[in-house]
Amino acid sequence: MRQVYCLVCILSALSGCASVSVAPIASESYLGYQPIDPVPAPKVKVYDNAKNAEKEIFWESIKNGDAKRALLPIQSAQVAVTKTDISGKATYLTAAVSGEAGSYKVVMDYMKYRVEDVYDVNHVLVGSGRVGVGLRINAEVVTTKSNLDLSGIMAIGVNASEGNLRGGISVDVIGIDSKDVTNLIPLTASIDQSSIQAALQALASIKTKLWETTTITPHLVAILPAQPSKQREIKMQLIR
Repeated sequence: MRQVYCLVCILSALSGCASVSVAPIASESYLGYQPIDPVPAPKVKVYDNAKNAEKEIFWESIKNGDAKRALLPIQSAQVAVTKTDISGKATYLTAAVSGEAGSYKVVMDYMKYRVEDVYDVNHVLVGSGRVGVGLRINAEVVTTKSNLDLSGIMAIGVNASEGNLRGGISVDVIGIDSKDVTNLIPLTASIDQSSIQAALQALASIKTKLWETTTITPHLVAILPAQPSKQREIKMQLIR
């Protein structure tokens, strides 16, 4: 139960105390955290002591789970909120408060990862990617009121219980291959207090598996562009 409480605290505090709505930003212009559909990252940079330089090796060549985890030194939780218009185009919210009634997707990530910077041919930084393993909660909601708090799973649950939104929630486990983990994943369900509690309990349990399982496969899970319209370039460089 303590694990569940700690995870609730993390997910509730992710996006700060935003209280005002801000105009959404087109995805190609947004320079913040952008979760993507996970893609296996084949290679990783390691330091070669013999050559006193970095080199690229394949993740698959690292057989020891602890050695892989050592190359994923950062752990953090992050929330991204997008609004989808009638044409299916997504825009990012810089504050996790809905500006108007409509369709929104909220992605809540807990990842163990490394940051991989990407440069262009002129050695100018175009952005970075997060390569790692972890847990992702997806909530796709339709709001019936404006200015709703979408900053975390608990806020979404409260709004659902008050009839301010409806939708579905699912949990993805990324890069962790374990039968025990698979059994813990809840099925996609409509958003209510029971489904949120089930998702939190599963996440708290799965979180411990990051350290227990020896089979992890790092994926590219998110990108952070430093320049507009560089999402594809960042992704292609990191999965080649």
